Amino acid sequence: IAWMTKGRYYIARPPTNDFAYTAEAACEVCGNLFETEDMTTCPSYQGSICSLCCSLDSLCNDRCKVGARVSDQLAAFGRFLFTGGQIGRVNARLLQFLSLMSVLSAFVAAVFWLVSQQMGSDNTEVSQLVNNALFNVYMLLLILIGVLVWLFVLAEESKKLALDETTKQADLLTNEILAHHVTDMKLQKAKENADAANQAKSRYLTGISHELRSPLNSILGYAQLLEKDGSLSDAQQKKINLIRRSSDHLANLIEGLLDLSSIEAGRLEMRRDQVSLGTLLKEITDMSRVQAAAKGLDFATVSLSELPEVITTDEKHLRQILINLLSNAIKYTERGVITFTVRYRSEVADFYIRDTGIGIEPDYLETIFHPFERIRKPGTPQNPGTGLGLTISRFLTEIMGGNLSVTSSPGEGSEFRLSLMLPRVFRVSELPQPTRSIKGYKGVERTVMVVDDNASHRGLISEILSPVGFEVLEAKDGYECLEAVGRHRIHLFLLDISMPGIDGWELLEQLRREGVSQPVLMVSADAIDGPTHAMGPEPKFRPHDGFIAKPIRDNNLLDKVSTALDLEWEYMDDDAESKRDIRKCEVSLDFSHPECMNDCSELLSMSELGYIAGMEKVLQRIEARSVAPEFVKCVRRHMSELQISRVTDLCRRIISHAQ
Repeated sequence: IAWMTKGRYYIARPPTNDFAYTAEAACEVCGNLFETEDMTTCPSYQGSICSLCCSLDSLCNDRCKVGARVSDQLAAFGRFLFTGGQIGRVNARLLQFLSLMSVLSAFVAAVFWLVSQQMGSDNTEVSQLVNNALFNVYMLLLILIGVLVWLFVLAEESKKLALDETTKQADLLTNEILAHHVTDMKLQKAKENADAANQAKSRYLTGISHELRSPLNSILGYAQLLEKDGSLSDAQQKKINLIRRSSDHLANLIEGLLDLSSIEAGRLEMRRDQVSLGTLLKEITDMSRVQAAAKGLDFATVSLSELPEVITTDEKHLRQILINLLSNAIKYTERGVITFTVRYRSEVADFYIRDTGIGIEPDYLETIFHPFERIRKPGTPQNPGTGLGLTISRFLTEIMGGNLSVTSSPGEGSEFRLSLMLPRVFRVSELPQPTRSIKGYKGVERTVMVVDDNASHRGLISEILSPVGFEVLEAKDGYECLEAVGRHRIHLFLLDISMPGIDGWELLEQLRREGVSQPVLMVSADAIDGPTHAMGPEPKFRPHDGFIAKPIRDNNLLDKVSTALDLEWEYMDDDAESKRDIRKCEVSLDFSHPECMNDCSELLSMSELGYIAGMEKVLQRIEARSVAPEFVKCVRRHMSELQISRVTDLCRRIISHAQ
């Protein structure tokens, strides 16, 4: 055979260069490593295969030996015997049957001939009888052989068709797997690109927040200080209040962007606080009522069930969601009423915010929850905003395990429904007390060192802490702070993180190495929610006692300082404040004027109802007569701080004193 084929079938397939650069290769069948001399490429498994697996595996049907099998050889011989036109008319199944039948018939005939020769006899009649018997048996066997051969041919054909179909499906699955692998690689690459883009966005937001928070810290801080200055006129107070509210709005926009980044990165932390639900809702509704009154809208609150006194939730995020929804309702309503409905049942609170605004088209009911998506309608005024309020509200709601949905009728208004699990608290711990005016603290005078490269930031902290009894030392960098440590007895350090030279973390580490054990508060405009998100290298240990994010709120700063130094505040006497207000108002009010007491009584009724728009109209009447400037100024100050109860108390005392 080798001589006739000239060595054609010595090697199953020609050698390849697949193993030119490796000493060993893994077999696709058994998974073992072999030297490359014992390996070859298998077209059936589409990979490398060892010589042992190649010899033992019969499922491949010798796909590597193209044209070498008996059937292939017979087909080639048939093509040699018949011309192109004739071979097309020959039934392959019949040809295979005739070939096998001929071979087997000849073989059986040869056997019977040998038997006949062995049983040869001199008697002609006996020999003839034996030959006839053998011929009859041969013919019967020939029929049986024909049936068996035909069944064999059909079985082989079915086997071949099944194998071809299996091979075809296997090839399709292999191609699909390869296509999925390519798709998976592309998806992985796209995911890596998206992660890189998201990280770049987070770094950009963190960096830009520092650039925005630094000047905003000075603006908001000094606006808070000027708001407490009683020597300013009413017009000046309004301007300062506008600056403070605008700064708060800008700070909220920055926090909204950072909140979205934190949510996407999975870094948002949820708290479980004990919250007075009634107080929280009153603060939110009072603020929203003022906003609605400024646009000439009515604001109604409805309680469909008895509310629990104290619940467990994340107060900051619940407040943020409700304020976002109410602010949007007011923003997109030009006339009519905003209705805020609350229902509490089976530990679940449902909040309904309904407006009579422009409404939302059905196609946009989900679009409004996408980041930066805002619906713009021709002929309607464009409202300011980032397009993140509803996005953040839905994200926070889902994280808190609730649901936020909307229904709307274009031209009639919209209704947002917020459902949250707010468990009732039966054993109430101490709740935070309402904010009171601080005049000082008990004990000896404390010294605070403020380290910041920005002079305006140092001055702001100094002006917040000095009036309540602290001695404030300022240092422009870490070196100046280290020099001052030996000359002064310092009780508390406030260190800015981002400083040239020695940054806040390095300065803190040096202070601890020098044996300074006093509490340290870290201050930064780079923070998202805490020091874990601050820019700059952070030490492996965390020897600081707190963290303050810019822009600094005075109450937050004082709370952190009180906690770090374990202080007990001394508050201004609310009754004394009220009496001073009453004395000023009594001097201002001209009780001889016939309308004066009527206005005061009407203002009392409006304040008891919480009707802000009505209170504003009464004040405008009093202003028009120019009879009570101090009274109007005092009432407006309480209204701007949403202290409606103080207005009620003030009116009652003035009426009582006048009588």
